[in-house]
Amino acid sequence: MSLNRPEFPKAEVALSYLFSSFESRYQFHKGKLDREYRCPEILTELARKLNVLPNPSRTCLVSGSKGKGTVSRMIAWNLSLAGLRTGLVLTPEEVTHLDRIRIGNKCITERDFCRILGALRPLLNNVLDEQPDDYYFAPTGIFLVVALVWFKEQEVDAWVIEGGRGVKFDEIGQINAEVGVVTNVLPEHLGRLGPSVEDIAVDKLSLANRCRTLVAGASVLRWKHVAPNQLSNLQAVVSPSNELGTTQRPRWYDDLDAIAHAASKHILPCLLWRHFDTPAFFFTHGGISNGMLTRGTVCCDAAIHPDCLDTEFLLHSGLSRGAALIGLSSDKDGEGMASRLAASGFQCLYTVNLSSRVGHIRAWESTKSVVKQVAEMEVISNAGDNLRDIVIELARQHGSLYVVGIQMFIRSMRHALNISLLEPGGRNE
Repeated sequence: MSLNRPEFPKAEVALSYLFSSFESRYQFHKGKLDREYRCPEILTELARKLNVLPNPSRTCLVSGSKGKGTVSRMIAWNLSLAGLRTGLVLTPEEVTHLDRIRIGNKCITERDFCRILGALRPLLNNVLDEQPDDYYFAPTGIFLVVALVWFKEQEVDAWVIEGGRGVKFDEIGQINAEVGVVTNVLPEHLGRLGPSVEDIAVDKLSLANRCRTLVAGASVLRWKHVAPNQLSNLQAVVSPSNELGTTQRPRWYDDLDAIAHAASKHILPCLLWRHFDTPAFFFTHGGISNGMLTRGTVCCDAAIHPDCLDTEFLLHSGLSRGAALIGLSSDKDGEGMASRLAASGFQCLYTVNLSSRVGHIRAWESTKSVVKQVAEMEVISNAGDNLRDIVIELARQHGSLYVVGIQMFIRSMRHALNISLLEPGGRNE
């Protein structure tokens, strides 16, 4: 296979092809569970034939309901600082689709992305022609194959791969690794991984079958009974208490930091750990200075369930005296989130109506009159009319704005606020 001829003239055209089978065939599987139709082994088999699957002894796979992207970044950044040429695959992107794939702090270039996907297109088309008419390639799977080809070309030393919503019927669940991570298990994606939370736990904990060691947050232990025969290699991690958690950042951040640190040691045992800020949680247009919240601050938090909220942090930081903006899809507990925020002290709650031209996401529609819709946003294209102006005005009007919601919503907030994440910020241990 020649990888030198640029098949696509620019990334926009390449991305249109990448999403094409998903966009045209997703509707055939509405209402189905992933286990009823997903065939992730098809793309990983293609990767095997191309001889680009990662070296298991230097590979880390990451899953979980909240924090898997944060943990993936923390591990990859630390391995890179230690001198390993580390390939990182993210799901979803941080700001643009190409930053899903990176080595160190460098994303795949538009030229390389177009070149590799262009070379893969005939192979992908042949595979697609062999499948039933309702089969589609999961976009995350194609991104993964492109990444693995690029990592092979660039001769990376280590691989850190964040999975999609699940494991068992996701490409990540077909790859062998030295260490896997399950950050936590929450009632999300019930319509795809469920119908029960126990089903979600079984799905995510199946990662243990692919890894020499499975590192998990302490909260995952409550689900150990659902897969007792799979978890002989489980390492549960309890984070040390951190007084800063109530003022500067939420406690869950330190939990994820401890999980990432423990997992990294299975790749590089003598690793000197450095704490990095997470792009899933960030302050912009202000922040906390000398223990006080700056007026007009916007704080963004990728929280998908009421249990993700650190109410003590919201109270002590002063954020709960301002307003909250919620961006959740219909498969999340929006009512529970609104209730938890109100109980934390927020008196003004707003929401953004999320939509998808493919139909894979529907907006949560609040039944509470106190929740006011202020904007609409199409998640695939980051299209949100005047989202930046709306957010800044709400922060100014209420003193601060706590923005909370699904990753794709927080990603769009980064896009609207022009937040660059290629250079991680960190602090020494």
